[in-house]
Formats: sequence, structure tokens, C-alpha cells
Amino acid sequence: MANVTDKVAIIRNATYGNEVREGIASGIENINTEVISTTAKQTAQEIAYNALIINAGNSNAEIVDARLGETTLKAKLQNIDSSLAQIPQETYITEKEKTVDVNVKLALKTDKTYSDTELVKKRDKAVKLNATNDFDNETKEMMTGITPITYSPIPAKKSIVPSQLAQRMVIATAVNKNMFDKTRITTGYYYTPSGVLTIASGWWVSEFIPILSSTIYSHVVGSVTLFDINKVFISQIASSTTPFTTPSNAVYGRISSTDVNLNLSQLELGSIGTVYESGLPQILKAQIKDISKAGVNFKNIIIIAKTGGDYSTIKEAITYIYTYFTVADTILNPITVLIMPGIYVESVEIVGGRSISLIGINKETCIVRDDTGDYYKAPINMSGNVKIENLTVIATHDADTMQELRSYAVHHDFAGEGKSVIKNCKLISYQASALGIGLQNNQQLEIDGVEMYSSMRQALLMHPSVTTATNQKMLVKNCVIKADYPTTISLIDSNNNGASGGSADNRDTELTFYNNIAWSTTNGKVAQVYSTTPMGTGEFGYMQLTGDSFGNNIPELNAL
Repeated sequence: MANVTDKVAIIRNATYGNEVREGIASGIENINTEVISTTAKQTAQEIAYNALIINAGNSNAEIVDARLGETTLKAKLQNIDSSLAQIPQETYITEKEKTVDVNVKLALKTDKTYSDTELVKKRDKAVKLNATNDFDNETKEMMTGITPITYSPIPAKKSIVPSQLAQRMVIATAVNKNMFDKTRITTGYYYTPSGVLTIASGWWVSEFIPILSSTIYSHVVGSVTLFDINKVFISQIASSTTPFTTPSNAVYGRISSTDVNLNLSQLELGSIGTVYESGLPQILKAQIKDISKAGVNFKNIIIIAKTGGDYSTIKEAITYIYTYFTVADTILNPITVLIMPGIYVESVEIVGGRSISLIGINKETCIVRDDTGDYYKAPINMSGNVKIENLTVIATHDADTMQELRSYAVHHDFAGEGKSVIKNCKLISYQASALGIGLQNNQQLEIDGVEMYSSMRQALLMHPSVTTATNQKMLVKNCVIKADYPTTISLIDSNNNGASGGSADNRDTELTFYNNIAWSTTNGKVAQVYSTTPMGTGEFGYMQLTGDSFGNNIPELNAL
């Protein structure tokens, strides 16, 4: 250490200014020399210290590796702190944004080939059965009571969780121009020019294809038979007549031709026919995305999805439709609510004759459920002109709660004229009938390919309106109706049963049953129909069983 005591003494005892200055300068020089010496020694010691760390041996190899080129671990940590301090805070994203980003990336990687082929195979199988009105040997044995009915497994209450749901869907980049789907035909028939459906080997007719009135269409191969909203014959367009303009009352068209032309037939919008393209159902991206809440460019399709849709609940979509489109939805301009896979725990009401459809992507993975068990909160309440398709609908309740008035899975007992459709659905109730129906004035209900199950009541319950009403019809076809109850179907004639408050003024309720299987786990197929009135030939009191009812596994539902 520098000693400047003698320099201080010189300064104090100096007589002249130059002596003072010399003393001060000499002291400072001594101090500077000491600082230089000390700094050199410190630097040498740090170098030696770092060398000891670097050469510490195998026991500290992990620490040496962690420095990533820095001389010490301390220097590395300081470098990291400096880098982190330079990152702007606004670059962070929320967990919700991360989830949306991941879902979008997964959706882009959907296996389209798998979705297309597997879904089409399942559809082809179902359509073939429906088109031919025939059953395989196993199904015939079930219908005759030789063997118990094999039924799709009923999920336990609240047993389905989102992780069990498939998230696949097929979205096309452009809609198919060919409106004719050759996988949905009925073989062995053709239409005469006068609109008579006639049996003929080697011929086929298409399904009823929705068309626009007063609109130009082109077609290739096969006649096009035109029908009104009630599917009553209007006229037929010959195979050689193209293009053609549809009549002002046309709503449906059916193509008819021979088997050799099945892969050639095409129906498309416009006056100029184009090259043949096989028609298959698709979802158009533009229809999904181009939806305006102000009503501009509205494509009549609303997407419900857990993430990425227009809404995350069905009820939100229905509220939006009722708010912004009070008169826009009609039979010729229906609104479709397209439901992506997920469990939607809610109670939805669509009544009053609104032309709204709830369509699921897959009935196994698109589930609407209510857990209250409340009669007034069925998962789906509906009336005229409403359609539900490809859905599983479940009404359940907590183990320790049972309402006095219990909930159906689907309840159709509200005002609103028109035709309703329930198609390719599973309806399940753990406290009441799976489907509860009260047909009201000018209501027609078609139930097609539906599985109904109840653990405590008849699976299907139907009564006509208890007030003045006419033109009530119900068609049930290709359904499986199962109950853990002595009977599976309840048909109650409200008008001819004083106890129910009927006024006995409705005499024209028509019931039609085609190719249905009813089964009680208690009584098998015996005494499946419960009715409040004596059953005459072909009728239940004032409810008339139509003469073409056939193919059912219980005699009460067959007129032939």
C-alpha cells in the first residue's frame, strides 16, 4: 500500500509555493503507482480464479457446459438477464390464444380421405336399406321375435366426456355443381310423363332434390319430374329438354333414368350444361365464413363449435336468428344451424312454425343434453317446419333429484304449423319418454331412422291436440324403439278420451308406420302399444292407422 506520510509533512512545513506543489505532486504519483500495481494484481487473480473454474475437472463438467462459451457461469446469467430485459411484454399471448392456434392447426391436418370414404360407406349402407325396404336375416329374426334385438349401447348418464369425441369434419373448397347424388336413389322404379311412380326393372329414381321456383336449370340424361311443397306432381321435363325453367310453385325435383345412365346423370343451375361431375354432399367454405349479422350476404348457415364457430352454444344461434331474422326463414329459405362435435348442455326451443334446422356433423359426436330432468327444459323443444338430424339428444337428471313433471329428450307439443322432421338421431331419456309428441293444428311429423330409448317409460309417446285441430299426421319409419318398461309405444287419443280434456272434435289424425322395430326389455315384442281407447281394425279411436302401414315387428302397427 502507498505511504504518503512524508509527503504530507513536506506540504505542511513548506515555506514557498513551489515546495507545496512539489509535495502534492509527489504524493499523487505515489498513490497512482500503488493503484496500477493493485489493479494488475487483481486482474491476475481473476484470471487465475477463472482458470481454476474452467479446469475444475469432471466433477464440475455440467457447470462448465452450462456456460455455453462464457468464461464463468455468472457472466452467462448476466447475459441472459440482459437479453430478457430487451423482450417487449406485449409479445406474450394468452392461454386462450394458444388453444385457438393449436385447434386451427389441427383442423388443417384433418384426414379428408378417411372422413370422406368412411362417412360415405356408412351412408351408403343406410340408404340401401331404406331404398329397398328390405332387411337382412338378422334383422328379420329380431322383428319376428326369434332373437332379442341388438341395440346400440346406451351411454350411462353423464358418461360421455369431450375427450371421447372425434373432431373430424369435411369442408370443401367449392360446392359440387351436380345436385344429383347417385348414392341416394331408389331402384326398380321410374316416373311416367303424368307423374305416376311405376315399377320397372333396370330403372331408378333419385331422392326429392330441393330446387328453386322460376329458375333455369340444365340436366343431362334422364327426365326430371317436378313437385310442389307437398310433393304433389306438377309436370315432367323430358330428357331431351334442356335447359328448362321451373314452374312458380316447384319445390322438389326427382331424376329418373335407366341403370346404364346412373354415372351420367347431372342436374345443375344455369342455362349451359357443363362436364359431368359426380354429386356428393359437401360444406362450402364460403357458406361457413360469409355470414353477416346485419343480414347482408347471409348464406343461411350458422356454425356452432366449441372453438372457431359463429357461436359456441345452440341457444345463442337461435337467439340471434329470432333477433335479426324475424321473417327471413321460410320453407323455401330455411336457416341451417350446423353443429360441430361436442357436448352442448342446454335446453333449446324452436317453435312457432320457424323454418330452422339443427344438423350435426355426426350423431355419435354431436350431443345435446340437459341434466335438470325438468319437463319444461327438454334438450330440444320443437314444432312445425323444424328439422333435427345427426344428433344424440339426452335428457337426464342428478341421482338425488327427480322432477314431478319429467323431461323428454325431444318434445314436440307446441303451436306452429308445418312439417317437422327428426332424422338419423339418438333420443334418450332417463326419466320420461325419449320422444313426447302432441300434434297440433296442421302439423305433420316425420321420424326417420331414429333410435329411441327410455329407462322408465314408453320410448315413444304421442297424442293429438286436445283442442280444435285438423290435418295432423305422423310418419314413423326405419326406427328402433326400445324401453325398460312393459310397453314401448303409447298412443293416446286426446279427443276421444274425456279424462284428458279432449273436445272430441278432431277426427283426422293419421298415423303411418314403416319397417320399425319395437322392443321391451321386460316383455319383448308382446303388447308394445298402449292406447286409451279400444283398437278397431286399422284405427286407434279417432286416430287412423293408414292402410299402407307395414313391415313392423308388432302386429298393432301393421295394416297389411
